Amino acid sequence: MTNDEISCERFITGLDDFVSGELDAAERERSNQHLASCLDCASYLADYRATIDLARNALRDPTPPEPPESLVQAILDIRRRD
Repeated sequence: MTNDEISCERFITGLDDFVSGELDAAERERSNQHLASCLDCASYLADYRATIDLARNALRDPTPPEPPESLVQAILDIRRRD
């Protein structure tokens, strides 16, 4: 590894700054070069971004959808039998 290359550990440690765009231009370029040659870190980055998206989407609409009336009736019917 040359001085311009970064390790997987260094990439993962700076992942939040990479995703948020807070890395300086040189560090971002080194990170992009690392991603181009490291499938493990590229996969990790994709999973990291997917996790962030899932969390954001979960927080957007905290109200669960209304259950179907047929489901409500089925539950009530079972409770009446007990």
